[in-house]
Amino acid sequence: MRRALPLALAVALAASSAGSALEAQTLTFTRVGDGPIAFSGKTYVWCGSWEPDVKVPALRVLLVPRRHDRSYWLLSGVLKDIRRSPRVHFPVGFVWNRPKGAELFVYDRPTKNEASSETEKAKGVVTFSRVTCRRGQNVVVSASGVLGSEFGDGKPIRVTGTFRGVVGPPPRGFR
Repeated sequence: MRRALPLALAVALAASSAGSALEAQTLTFTRVGDGPIAFSGKTYVWCGSWEPDVKVPALRVLLVPRRHDRSYWLLSGVLKDIRRSPRVHFPVGFVWNRPKGAELFVYDRPTKNEASSETEKAKGVVTFSRVTCRRGQNVVVSASGVLGSEFGDGKPIRVTGTFRGVVGPPPRGFR
């Protein structure tokens, strides 16, 4: 999932004043044994490909930070899977180019940690209460669990809360 993310994120940062942005996100990411991760930026909700080279239709939610050296998070859900079964337990366990279910990823800039719902130490659930691809319509997603670090010495990150957002165009650099 993150193979194309750094370049696209850089493009999105340059154009962060464009697109459909949300004022607030309510998913809370907390370093286990430490405090919450601070985020600032705009959150975008759109439907598009899972990745540029993986054309699986997906619902995407991305918090684009105001600067490239800040924390961000990304949630992707395979549309046919989350419509059929809106409660996705993680880790799902899939090959990068054959996604299924959903994946949640967070980059914690102060610690330089990357954590994902697809590591073997991850455990939790993402629930898609309201799913649509119609622009201007609401999406509601809840998450609860622990994301495992993608680094051997990295600490896990806890996620809780419910995100509510409005579907719009993707940030520049994404489809």
